[in-house]
Amino acid sequence: MNNTKDIISILKALSCPNRYLIVQFLSKRPRCAGAIATHLGISPGAVSQHLHRLLESRIVDASKCGNYVHYSLNHETLRTIGDQLISISEVTENYSDCKRKEQDCV
Repeated sequence: MNNTKDIISILKALSCPNRYLIVQFLSKRPRCAGAIATHLGISPGAVSQHLHRLLESRIVDASKCGNYVHYSLNHETLRTIGDQLISISEVTENYSDCKRKEQDCV
């Protein structure tokens, strides 16, 4: 999951406020779609669409439990994206040797 396309897919999925709230809600424990809909105050259909996108990006996993499907976080995916973001923030190249004037940089 280290390729750029996967990382961008995950970041796009998390950029939606409702999907981000779903991820936060699932951080406590696995939940069914109905509980998510009630908690967020949105329709079950909207939750289903958001969960589909989160499943597609491998941010969320689904497991059947009787008549219900419980959704939980895929911690491996979240750790990987966190590690990627941390590695970007730790870049420490020195640009003091730049000879161009600031107005020349585009």
